[in-house]
Amino acid sequence: MRSASVLWIPAAMLFACLAALLALSGFTAEGLEAVSALANLIVSIAAAAAAVIAGMGLSSWKASRQYDGDYALARDYLVGLSKAQQQLRALRYPVIWSNEGHLTEDEKEQFPDLVDQSELRRAKVYIDRWSAHTEEMVALYALKLQAMAVWGDSFEDHMKRFNGLERELFRVVRSKIETIHPANDPEKKAAHAAMLLKERDILHDTIDPEPDSYAKDVEESLSDVRAFLRKKLGGEDLQ
Repeated sequence: MRSASVLWIPAAMLFACLAALLALSGFTAEGLEAVSALANLIVSIAAAAAAVIAGMGLSSWKASRQYDGDYALARDYLVGLSKAQQQLRALRYPVIWSNEGHLTEDEKEQFPDLVDQSELRRAKVYIDRWSAHTEEMVALYALKLQAMAVWGDSFEDHMKRFNGLERELFRVVRSKIETIHPANDPEKKAAHAAMLLKERDILHDTIDPEPDSYAKDVEESLSDVRAFLRKKLGGEDLQ
């Protein structure tokens, strides 16, 4: 508001001159004409100052609204990224938990001659884990559409590498399910086993203190978009 106060300084000085002129004129006709002209000038300056102040107020309001919108969207997107990354870790976790892969009676009845149900259970574990991951990715995709609408289509470039890594893992998970699911014939299982040989061995996380190559790739792929979003959280890039 410093610019507005600067505009009011000459207006105040003119008002002081007006008061002095009134005192010196003795309210003569000539003096009153001079006072009238000066008053018109003061009114014009005051009106211009009011317009500038109103414009500055509107600009500040727009900037505040833009920052609030950017902040909320960036915050939600960062949360969505973290959830998607956590689901990827859960999907790759090499241990099957006791509460995972339980077969319903209907599922068991589909394979009445199946003596060992361990492969069917493993297949269900991967299916359920991928479904949980897909839920997070659908939510993240909706946020991406919002981000592209607000920040431009170029925002999608920040996500390309991560999306590519997710598709890579999907191919591996799908082929793994097809190779172990008892509903598939040996020929189909062999075909997907051959596909797995062409892919990186990324199905299972090594769960070592040092992240494996796939986990590192995912983290690096998200560093760019996170840096972009943190700028929005800080209110940078506002015009």
